[in-house]
Amino acid sequence: MVIAAFMSIYMFIFVEQQVHDHRRISTLTWHDFREHCGFEAFQKSPRKSYRTFEMNHYGKAVQWDGYVIRVNLNDDDPLSISYHNTQVMVKMEESDIPNGLGADLGVTLSESNLEKYSETIESLHIGDHIRFNATIISLGDRHHLHHLRAFGIEKIEGHMDVQAHAHSGGRYKLQLEHNVTDQA
Repeated sequence: MVIAAFMSIYMFIFVEQQVHDHRRISTLTWHDFREHCGFEAFQKSPRKSYRTFEMNHYGKAVQWDGYVIRVNLNDDDPLSISYHNTQVMVKMEESDIPNGLGADLGVTLSESNLEKYSETIESLHIGDHIRFNATIISLGDRHHLHHLRAFGIEKIEGHMDVQAHAHSGGRYKLQLEHNVTDQA
């Protein structure tokens, strides 16, 4: 019975990983996401932004590219249900905040995806251009970055001079869990 339980858990993890690796990437662009749910849209109408996010964007898989601001390893509580082993703060070509110098979104990787993409993650430096496949998890607000959970990441050609420190808005925090009640 114990062996069957361990086999069930192993298969669940294995199958879940395979599903994430083969998710269908939506056609949602960063530009369109910003128009619907970005910082300015949120400032104009938080309720409308949350509604649009919940109905149209939550859980979608996207392929976007941006520039590395910072990579954080093992910053979360491993006993938490929302544990992510790695966070990559990303500056997008088209900034979410008007005249924004800091990160626009946070991309997290699970422990298994960190293992899979460890060479890529270890090679990243500030300003490196990356392409990532990720699932949209939570909407940013006045105090949090948009959160995406990566299931693929690669370093691509290009570099941008970026600021490595948090700006006065302090939006380098991620809302790791999707929690609708906190967003009203």
